Amino acid sequence: MSTVRSILAQKEDKIISVSPDDSLLNAVVKLDENKIGAVVVLDKKGNLKGILSERDVVRNMAKKGEAACTVTVSHLMTKGVMYVKPHQSLDECLKLMIDNNFRHLPVLEDDKVIGMISIRDVMKAVLEEKAF
Repeated sequence: MSTVRSILAQKEDKIISVSPDDSLLNAVVKLDENKIGAVVVLDKKGNLKGILSERDVVRNMAKKGEAACTVTVSHLMTKGVMYVKPHQSLDECLKLMIDNNFRHLPVLEDDKVIGMISIRDVMKAVLEEKAF
């Protein structure tokens, strides 16, 4: 059975993050530049404070229109983020994502973010494992 660690081993070590005080526009630019659907929100010490997804941005835009760009990440981010550890199975990750209706999970080790996995990453790994 594959684990989160096996997915991280195939991904770039780069963690894309924003600060809670960053503007929403700055976060959207990071999402676009890196072609990703979510970004972790870290404080200055690197502690996980939240996660911001494309869905969060779209919902805010629908409610506030152009004024949505003036808010900070802290106003929109999901707080109390669910996360996984490197030793956890892909089945555990998939269940967590499906049961809670989200597509991205930060990976923490020793209380520090070491990566992010998406439902696409998990599905690809599960399908590859079944094919093998």
